[in-house]
Amino acid sequence: MSLSTPQIAVQLERVLASDPSTMAVAIRAKARQPWPETLNQRGRQFALRWCESSLAIREALCDVEQHDPATAGLVVLTPLATHEIAEDIAARLARARVFQPEGWDIVRQLFQAKESDARLGCFAWMPQCLIDGAAQGPYPPVANGFLGLETAWQEVLQRFLRIPAARPDAVSLLTWSMTTGADATLDQLPAAARADVMRWLSEAAGSAGEMVLGCVEAGRTVDALPLGLVCGVVFAAEGEGQAALGQAAIRLERFVNDKHIGVPKGRAWARAAEQVVRAAGLEAAR
Repeated sequence: MSLSTPQIAVQLERVLASDPSTMAVAIRAKARQPWPETLNQRGRQFALRWCESSLAIREALCDVEQHDPATAGLVVLTPLATHEIAEDIAARLARARVFQPEGWDIVRQLFQAKESDARLGCFAWMPQCLIDGAAQGPYPPVANGFLGLETAWQEVLQRFLRIPAARPDAVSLLTWSMTTGADATLDQLPAAARADVMRWLSEAAGSAGEMVLGCVEAGRTVDALPLGLVCGVVFAAEGEGQAALGQAAIRLERFVNDKHIGVPKGRAWARAAEQVVRAAGLEAAR
């Protein structure tokens, strides 16, 4: 996991909360990232310094110690662990150590949670995603200090896909499919995240949602709504047994990544599409 700026800010805040006079904090990072030069925290400006050696850390500490501790501070970002730096250097750092943040620990801090749902551990990509998402604004504190599965998923879907629900139904997915850049928001996710998001959405949105996601997989996201309306004709009760409509149903499958569209699924898709049209107005849906 890369060390992001929000992650640095959360770790720094955690240290300052217990000791506001802290002058220097060291955080372990595997590689240098495009971090800002400074972070403003609690009315103080903390310099962010990448230090690959004990000598570099010593020099950074000497620099910051020349400034007023009431207004300045230092965050050392280093690939070194605590045991790899000299004791006299460690003694000048907060808690005499190099912090090594764990993803879910940082996420819990972002939500002001003490505990989190054990099921979240199945999604190894989610901590970094939620940490990055914090750049869009702070997360609301969770009730009772517990970060639940639904809350975490709702923030992921809202901040990265602009879907405002933890378990969106087919109507919500169709509405999302009409938004500009819907495909792009999904494609920006890491491969593992995209796969889990698609699985989560499919389980939440039922058979009609499965058809909408089939359109997404086939690169036909923008066609999900009009194809749903077509299903209203193809799978209409009065058309049962008509060979032409049966052939049309088969041809529709290429638009949903070759998934089979049975009558129940086709009718559910049609109902969801008609609901979107009624809610948005025909002109807006065109």
